[in-house]
Amino acid sequence: MYTNLDLGGLSGMSGYGYGSYGYGDPDQTMANILRGQQQFRNQIYTPLESDVISQIGDGSLVNAAREAAQQNLGGTAERATRMASRYGGLSSPLQAAELSRKAKLGDATAATGLVNNARIAQDERDQGLQQSMINYYRGVQGNAMSGLSEVANSQVSRENAISQANAARKAQQTQMVGSLAASALMLAFLL
Repeated sequence: MYTNLDLGGLSGMSGYGYGSYGYGDPDQTMANILRGQQQFRNQIYTPLESDVISQIGDGSLVNAAREAAQQNLGGTAERATRMASRYGGLSSPLQAAELSRKAKLGDATAATGLVNNARIAQDERDQGLQQSMINYYRGVQGNAMSGLSEVANSQVSRENAISQANAARKAQQTQMVGSLAASALMLAFLL
């Protein structure tokens, strides 16, 4: 049997119920295999699933966008005023105030757009993670149902084989009794 499989750093599978279990009771063997698979899944995949589930709805993309918007806010007005005064584009304080207002409006629009795009990306990512988890668990459920169906079919096959064997045994016994009776009658007529 496979008692020392190398699965990328895992030291053998005997700790997961895949050790040497012989050829005894098939139901117990199947139970050991399924129990081992469950332990393996719980040890390897459950922490990953918990991490993925914790990421759904955490708002990390939106928070990062807000921080980036705050860091970039405010510099545009000063740069625009400095550039206009350097190259003679400002002739009055009213023009400077208007340029500053437009720059601040541009900053606010850019920051709002950045945060809104991050919200959309966050929602799409969350929906994708949720759909991936749903699909994964549907696969797990399908495998479990398939396993249950296989076990039920195996049990029906065993019961049918036992029934057929019992019928064959009875037929053989009846045939043997009939042959002995026929032989006894023939022997009785001959004597």
